[in-house]
Amino acid sequence: MTKLKLKAYRYTQSIYAGPIIIPRRHASVVVKGVARMNNRTIAPQVSMDLFVARKEQLAHRGAVEDLFLITVYDALGEEHAKSEDGFKWALDIPDAVVMATVMDLRRVSQMHGEQISHQQPFSNFAPAIGETVPDEGFLLQNKSPR
Repeated sequence: MTKLKLKAYRYTQSIYAGPIIIPRRHASVVVKGVARMNNRTIAPQVSMDLFVARKEQLAHRGAVEDLFLITVYDALGEEHAKSEDGFKWALDIPDAVVMATVMDLRRVSQMHGEQISHQQPFSNFAPAIGETVPDEGFLLQNKSPR
């Protein structure tokens, strides 16, 4: 290749992103929610990562049970993210701790870097959208690295 032409496009600075922490006892709701998203057409501006953490890995943070950590990303905005077409299914789970918020692309990048540096001990099922979705039995039997 001797020549390359790039074209830049404006991108939103109102991205709904961040973690949603869900007790593992809600595995059936998580698996069904991920499966529903996987089985429909999702805009390229929407994605998520799914991690499973054992309570022993997060005991220093006060965890008393195994947890799902869903990192959501929705560049269609907060309204879309909280809708049926977004992550309403996860946001509505009882006992979910929602840390996702509206941020700009720079903060999303920082969050991603922090996530990479902390994800070593967790089992990662990412990218969950567009890939084979682990079923509930697999998630419940999974043995996360210690």
